[in-house]
Amino acid sequence: MLIFTANLITADFNPPAATVPFKPGDIIKQRYALVQQIGAGSYGAIFEAIYQNEIVCKHVAIKFEQITFDKPVLCNEIIILKALD
Repeated sequence: MLIFTANLITADFNPPAATVPFKPGDIIKQRYALVQQIGAGSYGAIFEAIYQNEIVCKHVAIKFEQITFDKPVLCNEIIILKALD
């Protein structure tokens, strides 16, 4: 999974479902075309996207995280997923 962090800082400890400044059709880093939002929670949103360069074209998932703490929640998710692997 590809991960980007969006700077969406909030002081609310229990924020509602995250909103991100992206929509289907947006191009991220000149390589990722957002297809559709496939999930959202308190800390971020997940989009289906298409990655394309000169050699390959493939479907990927991108999670945009809403920053609410000094240490992004996504860092904890990565640590947990690595431990489960």
